[in-house]
Amino acid sequence: MGLIDMGVGLHYERPPCVSIGMPVFNGERYLDGALRSLLAQDFTDFELIVCDNASTDATAAIAADWAAKDPRVRVVRNETNIGAERNFNRVFTIARGRYFRWAAHDDLVAPEHLRRCVMALEASPDAVLSTTWAHIIDAQDRVIGFYDGGIAAAESTDTAVRFAALVLSRHLCTDLFGLIRSDALRKTGLHGLYYGADRALLAELSLLGRFVRVPLPLFFNREHPGRVSRSAGLWRDAGGLPSLILYSDYRRAVASHVTDPRTRSRCRLHLWRWWASNWNFARVIAETITRIHPPFENVVHRLKLRVYGSVPQVRRIPSQHGEVLELDEHQYQSSIPKNLFDVGCEAARHKEQD
Repeated sequence: MGLIDMGVGLHYERPPCVSIGMPVFNGERYLDGALRSLLAQDFTDFELIVCDNASTDATAAIAADWAAKDPRVRVVRNETNIGAERNFNRVFTIARGRYFRWAAHDDLVAPEHLRRCVMALEASPDAVLSTTWAHIIDAQDRVIGFYDGGIAAAESTDTAVRFAALVLSRHLCTDLFGLIRSDALRKTGLHGLYYGADRALLAELSLLGRFVRVPLPLFFNREHPGRVSRSAGLWRDAGGLPSLILYSDYRRAVASHVTDPRTRSRCRLHLWRWWASNWNFARVIAETITRIHPPFENVVHRLKLRVYGSVPQVRRIPSQHGEVLELDEHQYQSSIPKNLFDVGCEAARHKEQD
């Protein structure tokens, strides 16, 4: 499973401050806009690595076109499709920045996103990850929701409190698209080969340091039927039940990173609580039945949509606020469109009043 460097993009003599890694497979519909928004950042000391997972559409051509125009873009391509999670990890292994950020091919970011996240980490030496609030946008770039991350306790200085926030709450894992200290990320097991492994990675990072959040909606997370994170079949490996593997990864992370006996005991207590939270025990039973009778997965999926909805924990924004983001030929707008910024702040104010 070789990796081909397409020979486009600048190879820095010195490592950049930030590496942005974009794993992608057949992302032609949204790729151009995603690259445009990243390259319009007002913080410019970064490399952008596009790791093409043997796409069969115009992905390679779109990426090569941007690399020809901007030397910060480096394009590499897998000779064969190695799976979503392996490609997700591979792009990090070739990154050289002090900080690292995964970027999805279908998301957008405001121009100040990277600068504010870098500033947040520089100001907080004990933090391993910085991120911002998020807008949820649809396939037509309309803002349909606001999300504050859902895990405020991840900012705590108490390791066990942070760990509990990550393993016991239902959250969208958007923090995985925050800015991460590369040294901390190298200490983790990276993304596991199963659906839901992003939760394990975030929990492991929480054991290494706290998260910090910029209270501005600078990240535009796209919700659409074809998004990779909702396609379990692209991530799931046949090695076992995903929920049991997730639980095992949680235990491994605690054993690897928590040396204080009292803190370790508290983290393990939270793992006992995990079985009773968020239907995890029932989920293991459902996964067992699905392995015996695969069509049962469709029943579980329909039940999940009925109970939680397609995008849980997102504050829905009334349709009259759903404005389309305007992208010009050269760059993503130089600042957040005022109407969108106001929408996010209005949602945040309502949250504070609840």
